[in-house]
Amino acid sequence: MRRTKKRRLNPRDAARLKNGTVRKRRRKRKYMLYYILIFIIFVTTAVSLSLTVFFNIDEIVVLNSGVHTTDEITSISNVKIGDNLLRTSLKKIEDNILDVCLDFDKVSVKRSFPNKLIIDCLPCDVKFCYQKNDGMYVYVSSYGRITETEQSAPPDNTLVLKINTDVFEDCQKGQYLELSQEDKTKINTLINKLDSIDCKDITRIAFDESKIYVTYQNRIVIEIPEISKANYMIDMSMKIIDDYIGINEHGKIFLDNSSQSVHFLPENI
Repeated sequence: MRRTKKRRLNPRDAARLKNGTVRKRRRKRKYMLYYILIFIIFVTTAVSLSLTVFFNIDEIVVLNSGVHTTDEITSISNVKIGDNLLRTSLKKIEDNILDVCLDFDKVSVKRSFPNKLIIDCLPCDVKFCYQKNDGMYVYVSSYGRITETEQSAPPDNTLVLKINTDVFEDCQKGQYLELSQEDKTKINTLINKLDSIDCKDITRIAFDESKIYVTYQNRIVIEIPEISKANYMIDMSMKIIDDYIGINEHGKIFLDNSSQSVHFLPENI
């Protein structure tokens, strides 16, 4: 089989070929710079139009406003029809409303393109009631916002908590509760346990420096020596209540340290 010999270029043709390749590369770089410049101009124009001409608010929707009117919430939010949707600070709107409407737990603001702003409010519900050192009560919502202070009695069907802390002594309505991490852990441990067994008859949980006292139906006190024994004590106490204690009996359930067994002591003994 015969091989075809490659024809050698003379110096002039080789120079032309080389110059042509260089010119193609230069032309390609020029086009690339041109495309980048066009892209930058396009993006800049689009952003400028978005922040000035397009996406201006023409509708404000307020959801779950409770006792407040839509106009009232809109006024408090400090946002107006015609404001630019992209330039509007959602966090600032949420803070403005929460600062004035102390009966809201949470406010969520969302953009709905092209021209709508949605303000979704969550009114407070009283989940817990804390008893102060002077015997007065502070109502607290699910999100830890104080809804009422200096109340003489707890609301019906609301769990009462008593904690050794001065957090509640000078608290104000609308303030968010700030408990220590230790207190939060104790409370969450007990609440999660009670929720897991669907126990809705606990009326009071009190903490002192050494023990925890969980009150069942305002008549039986479960004495828990430390938080690590809470699950065991609650499980055993519920079994004793269901199997051995009459519906009108009063007393306390406690742990015998010597035998690590749980017992019920009637109130009249």
